[in-house]
Amino acid sequence: VIIRSDSDEMGPESFIVGLDRKTGEIRWKTPRNSKNACYSTPVLYQPKDGPAELIVTANAHGVTSLDPKTGKINWELNGIFQQRTISTPVLIGDLVFGTAGDGGGRRQAIAVRAGSRTEKREPQIAFQITRFAPYVPTPIVYNGLMFLWADNGIVTCVKADTGEQIWNERVGGNYFSSPVCVNGKLYGVSASGELVVLEAGKEFKLLGRSNLEGPSHATPAVSGGVMYIRTESHLISFGGKK
Repeated sequence: VIIRSDSDEMGPESFIVGLDRKTGEIRWKTPRNSKNACYSTPVLYQPKDGPAELIVTANAHGVTSLDPKTGKINWELNGIFQQRTISTPVLIGDLVFGTAGDGGGRRQAIAVRAGSRTEKREPQIAFQITRFAPYVPTPIVYNGLMFLWADNGIVTCVKADTGEQIWNERVGGNYFSSPVCVNGKLYGVSASGELVVLEAGKEFKLLGRSNLEGPSHATPAVSGGVMYIRTESHLISFGGKK
């Protein structure tokens, strides 16, 4: 079980720790610099030329690759994020796409081409998206397209490998949850409790809106043909057998 703790400068020490899943015993612990508290979830990246790597984004370290078995750093591209990272990094082939921002409205979205220890290749910035980047919601990739559902209800579709914009539309509302994609449809839940459905394609198509009758900050979960959405007071399911 791997836990990251990137704290504010005046907070406790920052670190990433690997724990034995059966006993909780510390297997490894890698110290980190502190800058702004970051909450993005690490992801596993499987390169073509080696073992799996743990990818972490933070403004104190940029994008970091670690060995998930030992905590040893494989490569790092520092100094690229000026704000805190909240959304989970998105993997697109050998690209790591991360976003950063703050409550004041500043946003960053950067794609980093992964480094390689075996090929002695340093990581480098592949492209940046300078407008309409999300802060809290995690972007999502489908059929070579990446959809950035911003906190202020603006949705942008770009080519996943280049960042070239295809369309950009306002759907309204404010968002803390991340979109999910099911059968070629994007589902986003606003903070006020509206479920918005878009087509996950090269043309903007609004397919529907539903009032969940309660505020929600939670990302929908999908399992066994059923979508589960948690509001402030209810757990709602869509689909499946009645």
